[in-house]
Amino acid sequence: MSSLTLPYGRGELAFELDHSYSVHTPKLPITAPDAANVVSDALDRPISSPPLAEIVRPGEKVLLVASDITRPVPYDVVLPPLLFRLLQAGVSAGHITLIFANGTHRLMTREDARIILGDELEASLRWVNHDAKDSENLVYLGKTGRNTPVWVNRRAVEADRVILTGAVVHHYFAGFGGGRKCLVPGIAGMATALANHRLVLGKSCRGLDSACRPGNLTDNPVHEDIMEACRMLPPDFLLNVVLDPGHQVLHATAGHWHEAHLAACRLADEIYSVPLDEPAQLVIASCGGFPKDINFIQSHKTFDNVFPAVSPGNVLILFAECTQGVGSADFLSWYEHTCPQSMGKALSAAYSIHGHTALTAKSKAAAVRVILVSSLEPALVDKLGMIPATSAEDALKKAYTLLATTAPKTYIFPCGSLTVPTISPHK
Repeated sequence: MSSLTLPYGRGELAFELDHSYSVHTPKLPITAPDAANVVSDALDRPISSPPLAEIVRPGEKVLLVASDITRPVPYDVVLPPLLFRLLQAGVSAGHITLIFANGTHRLMTREDARIILGDELEASLRWVNHDAKDSENLVYLGKTGRNTPVWVNRRAVEADRVILTGAVVHHYFAGFGGGRKCLVPGIAGMATALANHRLVLGKSCRGLDSACRPGNLTDNPVHEDIMEACRMLPPDFLLNVVLDPGHQVLHATAGHWHEAHLAACRLADEIYSVPLDEPAQLVIASCGGFPKDINFIQSHKTFDNVFPAVSPGNVLILFAECTQGVGSADFLSWYEHTCPQSMGKALSAAYSIHGHTALTAKSKAAAVRVILVSSLEPALVDKLGMIPATSAEDALKKAYTLLATTAPKTYIFPCGSLTVPTISPHK
């Protein structure tokens, strides 16, 4: 008998297993490197690009594009080496502006900025919000080959230099975050973001494109469309980091906006991708606790990540407290559609980001049996197409009944929001 605990909200859930299992976690170093040195080394060894000193000129206006609070980056460590090199190259502090790439998210507050910039940088660095709905501050650049209208923040068009910053993680339909996503949809218009995200539905607009998955950039229409949009206003430089689950810097890459990003993607994949020989009958996954499981929409990232590890028709137990409910009334409204096909048809007629999340969740819940351990009302869990459980023990009991065995092949993911299992092709 083995005793285990997995993160759940701000606490843990304990349970016991009396059969064999395997635990899958990110491949993290024993000791974290010195973050400032890691960032400085990356800036001194740019990938496919001259160093910053050969790119920027005295008197130029520089726009730094930074992630918002939904994608926490320790900017108090990441930005100083970059700012030092800009000042050293003759750029005045008054000509440096940081814009938060809010995408379709809410605007950053001053308290948000203090959290991710630190008090000193927040007070000394001029920063502004990007508002995707502010048409007066958007500039139209044209359409992509997939008919996405490209609107970007006016500050990026008017700046002499644009530098992208942020963290690279697996993204559930764009392949990876970071890099080009900081520009589009980060500082793009709402019409741009919606048109780009809609490509996840595939050419038929009746399902989900199989190329739109975590870790995949090959033939991924969402990624390729973003790349085409970015080439209309190519960034001058990039600084991306790979973080551990506690948001501490593990790696950094700098240089060309595309090539340096790809290098960071490879590093992130080495840490967070977990190859498996075959799917299991039972997967037990935690989002990693608060805030990864603050609501169901956030918890869905874990559901999406670990889904390939479950063989069709078998069982996934998801630990997700969801103290703030599903996360959006709009998301829940899509569940008025009784099947994924109906939902997909409605989504193709009127695309919605929360509708897309609802479709992916509903499609996966139709393919495997999901037991959700959460604080959500049982009736609400039923509406999501899942089986409610009051505890880990209750979930296991229900799983064994569904599987008709008390010794299923079992995988455990303590940090499912970051861990991305991939099934190795049979040789």
